[in-house]
Amino acid sequence: MPLTGRLTDRFGGGVVSVAGLSITAIAIVPLALMDAHTGLVAVEVVITLLGLGLGLSLMPAVAAAYATISPDQLADATPQLNAVQRIGGSIGTAITVVVIGRGLAAHQAPLTAFHAGLWSLFAATVLAMLPATVLTNVLRRRPIRAR
Repeated sequence: MPLTGRLTDRFGGGVVSVAGLSITAIAIVPLALMDAHTGLVAVEVVITLLGLGLGLSLMPAVAAAYATISPDQLADATPQLNAVQRIGGSIGTAITVVVIGRGLAAHQAPLTAFHAGLWSLFAATVLAMLPATVLTNVLRRRPIRAR
């Protein structure tokens, strides 16, 4: 988090968030391509990269979102952002579970079903780059106010 904070201060939350989402998407691809014979070290490296991407994408996006609102809107924005995060996370988890479950119900091999779930996460990560890019452009036009 200290590294993420410094990068956010230097480059802006939108830019860091897009970079983190890119790293996350790149890390999902090898997971979706791994088979039962993949070595543990390879899995650990990819999961570490995935964690780095998530760390670089979540907190900077929230910081950037808060930077775009005025101080008098903060009391309203905080619970709304909290609700969006919780509902969005739940929906994403449910979609992934449904994709895996449908694959298993169709008698696919479990690894094939999990690969389908990972590809759905990849698609969601790529889609998340759209609002992060918009946030980057908003912050570029409107500088962050000193508080």
